[in-house]
Amino acid sequence: MKKILVGVLALISSSMYGQNNYPSSGNVGLGFTNPSNASHKLSVGMYDSQIASWSSALFYKGIAVSHTSDKSAVVVSNQGAGFPVKGIFAYDYGTSQYIDLYVGWGGNDVFLSYDGGRVSIGTTINSATLNIGGTEFTSHFYHGTNENTYIRPGKSSGSVIMDKGNVGIGTTIPSAKLDVHGDVRTNNFPIYFKGAGDNNHGLGYFSTHSGETIDGPVLFGYSGGALATNQGGTTNNALIWKANGEVGIGTDKTSGFKLSVAGKVRAEEIEISLSTTWADYVFAKDYQLNSLEEVSSFIEKNNHLPNVPSAKEVEENGINLGEMDAILLRKIEELTLYVIEQDKKIKDLEKAVSK
Repeated sequence: MKKILVGVLALISSSMYGQNNYPSSGNVGLGFTNPSNASHKLSVGMYDSQIASWSSALFYKGIAVSHTSDKSAVVVSNQGAGFPVKGIFAYDYGTSQYIDLYVGWGGNDVFLSYDGGRVSIGTTINSATLNIGGTEFTSHFYHGTNENTYIRPGKSSGSVIMDKGNVGIGTTIPSAKLDVHGDVRTNNFPIYFKGAGDNNHGLGYFSTHSGETIDGPVLFGYSGGALATNQGGTTNNALIWKANGEVGIGTDKTSGFKLSVAGKVRAEEIEISLSTTWADYVFAKDYQLNSLEEVSSFIEKNNHLPNVPSAKEVEENGINLGEMDAILLRKIEELTLYVIEQDKKIKDLEKAVSK
């Protein structure tokens, strides 16, 4: 049975290549008519290529599939003196140089470039460390000479760049930890400003916030926040708000007021909702109107009208617009009563004189 099997193998080998080479020493060749073509310890010839078993000073315990004419080979090596790594690689033993390795049909499936350690999938472009080609675009992933890492989907305008800790999207020169040249959409998710676990400071979109209908952006902070200017490192708060809802414009001293403004205010219309009583009570029948003599005596003593804050009080405490309007209206209505009273007295005198 063994003799028959050996005979069949010999017949097949002889019909394909002519004869086998079995020297008593040196290299062994299967499928070679010329013993010199068996350039390795074991060479198996198939058409214009050969399978060789390597055992030289360069590669140890390896097997190579090579081309007989250009001497290029794909080597499976356990260890190499010139390439001291176990693995699969391409080598030209005619020039004694490592060469590029293609895996696939036509060289466009996977391309491993020895020069620079670059890998290409679906493309022969090897300008980057990792190049991925498609029918509509080619992606690149590579580590540049300036220590940048690039992920580029075909065009530089669409690149994601990692530059020494900075990430750039749409720019090749990121100047911040995240530098985006283009629109950013968070899809209703907030942006938080502090570290992990702190959701108290940020910016987000809310349809409702604190029970109120907002349908817009909300800038929030734990103790409040501010809108400010920054000119060459000099910052100024234009507006601040506190946790209790107090707002300051141009000042952070709200002093218990819901709105404090340091400066002038211009408005076309201001509506004030009063919590105090309006002054129409002056015209009530039981209202105690001071006599003109009492008013005159008060003015001589205090230098201001009764029930009206003095200049010192206004300087120290300011005025409440709603309350002040009610006080002024009260004085106008009292003055009206004085005028009416004086008019009656004048008419009574005129009647007396006419008699």
